[in-house]
Amino acid sequence: MKLDNEHSPTIHVYYCSRVQEPTLVNHLLYGMEEEGVPYVLKLHDAESALALGYRAAGSSNLGVGIGISESGHGVVHYNKLPYEKPLFEFKLQSSEGLLRTLGANAARIVKNIPFKEVCHSEEPSDEEVRVLSKEEIAFIVQAVVQKLTNLK
Repeated sequence: MKLDNEHSPTIHVYYCSRVQEPTLVNHLLYGMEEEGVPYVLKLHDAESALALGYRAAGSSNLGVGIGISESGHGVVHYNKLPYEKPLFEFKLQSSEGLLRTLGANAARIVKNIPFKEVCHSEEPSDEEVRVLSKEEIAFIVQAVVQKLTNLK
């Protein structure tokens, strides 16, 4: 469910206006929709996926952002993580299922529920997705619980 108001509680998705196959972005959005978490989609000038994802997470009231560069490199970022350490990295040309799962996992950060398993039809490359360590997951969960506790 796309919302137009950037100030609503939404995941922000920033992508380069010159992305080769912008329709592939939809598969990330489907994953968020399946989880019932709204998003804002916004075009940007050419920047790295890391810069876009970090900025998207920083501008999102939910603290989660996705950035996609002109080359189709993408990241899912969380505002409590350092700039250079996004949650996931991927290629926009990855399978539809992988993109949908990553979109769902972005939403699951907000919902504070476990990630969906990232399934590949073939062995993934290190460039396709970065798996979080137990320490990183624990840090994220602690930050989300603290944020939810502060909202009460």
